[in-house]
Amino acid sequence: MKQESWEWEVRSMQEGDPYVVHTTKDDALQAMTNFTETWGQVSIYSLRKTAKIIRYEDAI
Repeated sequence: MKQESWEWEVRSMQEGDPYVVHTTKDDALQAMTNFTETWGQVSIYSLRKTAKIIRYEDAI
């Protein structure tokens, strides 16, 4: 069995490190919803999908 998740990078209008958000679906709207629930209202410059993460749980 495998689990998939996605990593998103959110950049604010201010200079600084990007925020990182993880989702269970390949869905930009879910990423932004998770972002606003965690960090609140921030002026966003960009949203970028940075990784698809696959975790395998079966033992060999």
